Amino acid sequence: MKQFFKFFTASCLGTLAALSLIVGVFALIGVSNVASKNKVAKGSLLRLDLNRVIPEKSKNVDSNNSFTNAEKTAVGIHDIKALIEHAITDKNIDGLVIYSSGMSADLSDCYNLLASLDSFKISDKPIYMYGDFLSQADYIIGSIADTIVINPNGYMDIRGFKALYPFYKDMLDKLGIEMNVFYAGEFKGGSEPYRLNEMSEENRLQTRAFLDDLYKEFIQKIAANRDINETEFRNGINALSFMYPEDALDKNLIDIIDYKDDFKQMLRERFDIKKTSKLKTIDIASYYSKTNIRKSSKSKDKIAVVYAEGEIQFNNKGNGVISEVKYVPLLNKIRKDKNVKAVVLRVNSPGGNSYSSEQIWECIEDFKEDSIPVIASYGNYAASGGYYISCNAETIVSEPNTLTGSIGVFSLFPNVTELFEEKLGIHFDTVKTSKYAVSFSPYFDLREDEEAIMIESTKRLYRQFLQRVADGRNMDIDQVDKIARGRVWTGRQALANGLVDKLGSLDDAISIAAASAGLDDYRLVEYPKIEENQFVKFVQGIMSEQEVAMPMSKLNSIETEWLNKYLKLRTIMENKQPQMSLPFELKI
Repeated sequence: MKQFFKFFTASCLGTLAALSLIVGVFALIGVSNVASKNKVAKGSLLRLDLNRVIPEKSKNVDSNNSFTNAEKTAVGIHDIKALIEHAITDKNIDGLVIYSSGMSADLSDCYNLLASLDSFKISDKPIYMYGDFLSQADYIIGSIADTIVINPNGYMDIRGFKALYPFYKDMLDKLGIEMNVFYAGEFKGGSEPYRLNEMSEENRLQTRAFLDDLYKEFIQKIAANRDINETEFRNGINALSFMYPEDALDKNLIDIIDYKDDFKQMLRERFDIKKTSKLKTIDIASYYSKTNIRKSSKSKDKIAVVYAEGEIQFNNKGNGVISEVKYVPLLNKIRKDKNVKAVVLRVNSPGGNSYSSEQIWECIEDFKEDSIPVIASYGNYAASGGYYISCNAETIVSEPNTLTGSIGVFSLFPNVTELFEEKLGIHFDTVKTSKYAVSFSPYFDLREDEEAIMIESTKRLYRQFLQRVADGRNMDIDQVDKIARGRVWTGRQALANGLVDKLGSLDDAISIAAASAGLDDYRLVEYPKIEENQFVKFVQGIMSEQEVAMPMSKLNSIETEWLNKYLKLRTIMENKQPQMSLPFELKI
């Protein structure tokens, strides 16, 4: 029996050892495969596809909107910039290729990418661009390229800037819905779609002012990058002289007219690659997964970079939106971290819910009470509620083309009496115990005293907004009122009227935060943390690079535009609190 146990034990140990050896071999193979996958092939070209969603913070896309092209692998604008700049010294990256297909994007994002591409070009690594169609956004980014190639059947869509406002009043009238609108600030365009059928003179004036400012910069940058005359370029846009490839080539806006396969062959020749060999390109998302772009520091001191991105919505914890239930606990947690010495609040928001905005504003006050400097950094938008949540920052740093200000308030709710009674034949009656028990209901007309209450409530919130700005900016409330009234300003204009302190980038804001906290060595920690769907992550892990680069669902630009309008209208209709938001998004 002893011999049996002896041999049995030896046999088990031998089996376990063999299994351990097999597992170890497979683990080594797995590690080797992972390591090889994480390497960038020598002689690669970094590929930047301009048909992507580009959030501020990587993967911070609106998870509640499954109909759009929002990619769960979306690389943020600041990470894309860092990746391009990292590629300058990456010996495995020989150049950069931009592919375009008529993208629509925000100006600040375009200029941020342009700045990094300019640094890449100065490093003597070439940049090439190919487009089937070139939009204005495509062209801003690609204008820095050494060679721009367009398809013979393509075209350039450079027609100048516009702000398109939808107006719903006639539609609502036909449905039998009267929208009760109360607003403070004659420039507050957010209320106009529900009470007018066209822009007011005030709204037209402010829109003209900021569009002219942005358009002037566009003309100057393109003319400088392509070495063409500004006046001739402006006149050419007015005459649609650059639409067809032959005309664009003649005016030096592009360099070559050719097909995509011929463009790839040109790249092979310029990089001395055999005709039968495959071009080594690495998509920006794949480069992101294989590259460490984070600054390494062992310092305990931290600067928290908080991305406040998207619309401000009440009680919404989703990605790509700002709410009190998400950001108040987050900011409180950061404030209690003894190693956080400064905060940079990166704002890219057209505004939204007034209640949520106030709660986040209060969190910034708490940081100030604890002597933790908060520096605000503005992206594409920091308007209305987006300005409210950051107006009390120690220093406000804005991009030159940020749309900011819009200090105003509007409230609205529908009256569906005509729809229900005259069109649907539904009638409401009530028994109430007090005068206002059923007031402010969509099923009854507003009385004069109820209207007076709504007007005073809106004015009260506007006065509070003015006071918040006056206190935060060390201004007199009358001074604020002169530049408020719902008016939208560019970053350059906001610097001139005192709404911001400096023009600059997120990096500039971080440097100011470090100086304010007296830090020479520090770590950057980004918030909010994005919760990933592990199943989606697994699927992405087994997909090809090309499959990952493609959005999971596709809508064309018109479908996307109208879907976004519907979603915005639905959000406003569902809101019970007054609103602080822009009525449009400026895409070019």
